[in-house]
Amino acid sequence: MRHSLRELLPGRRGPNELGLRFDDGRLGFLGEVLQRRADALGLAPAACLVALALDPREAWALAEELTVGETYFFRDGDQFRALAEIVLPDLQGRQPGRPVNILSAGCSSGEAAYTTAMLADAACIDVAIRAVDLNPAVLRKAALGRYGGWSLRETPPAVQQRWFAPQGRDMAVSSAIRRAVRFEQGNLVEPEGDIWLPRAYDVIFCRNVIMYFTPATRQAVVERIADALAPGGYLFLGHAETLRGLSDAFTLVQAEGTFIYQRKPAGARRRRPSPGPTAIAGRRRRLRGAAGRRRSLRRDQPPAGAGS
Repeated sequence: MRHSLRELLPGRRGPNELGLRFDDGRLGFLGEVLQRRADALGLAPAACLVALALDPREAWALAEELTVGETYFFRDGDQFRALAEIVLPDLQGRQPGRPVNILSAGCSSGEAAYTTAMLADAACIDVAIRAVDLNPAVLRKAALGRYGGWSLRETPPAVQQRWFAPQGRDMAVSSAIRRAVRFEQGNLVEPEGDIWLPRAYDVIFCRNVIMYFTPATRQAVVERIADALAPGGYLFLGHAETLRGLSDAFTLVQAEGTFIYQRKPAGARRRRPSPGPTAIAGRRRRLRGAAGRRRSLRRDQPPAGAGS
């Protein structure tokens, strides 16, 4: 039963595919999640698997338990410094008169999207932020815009005073910041829909997301990100994530003590990713071996014109 669930999640090709990768160490967790969902529906686990395969609502319900992520405002502050000091001013200078279009892919409960809106507001830069996540529970929290002290642990007091207001035991994001962000449910794995429209965004945040995908899903999502970013646009990944071996459509940029990716200009030839160092070393060994064999053959051959 556990193996059936694990194989179903990344393997389907339809609206219920989640594209998540689960190793053997998490099979127990997957079984517990399935059992809880089966109990809630009054079904046997095998029947619950069938419902998951056929009913998109069951896929969303499963996603609600499988994709709970912990985040907070101004997490990975070096990336937000790069956004405020380099990325937003660069984009504003290149496209005066229109907002900077930003996608927060895998936005969780909205802290990163709201942080981005605050930095843009501080710089008087007009932005339009689209925040997408698979999990309906975290989206409800994001749309509400109320957060406890743990989510604000890296938020400077001056920022809290400017863009938050006390609401009971929580702090509520100001209405001006909330208007800058549009939250919606969506599946980053699905190629259909309007999430990945060509050149739709100037900035994409997809932090700590692709690391949980299967290799094939990771490759496909990165290709969609490349197509959806305007030339010269910027991509923010998590510190543990890289595009190495996945795409050569980006230039790696060092800024404010961190690394971000910039989409190559239009017309730049997109090639298959370069082989890694292991493949290159193996190719060099094969070439040296072939060259040695050719030299050996030449030594064994009689001089030109010599008889047998």
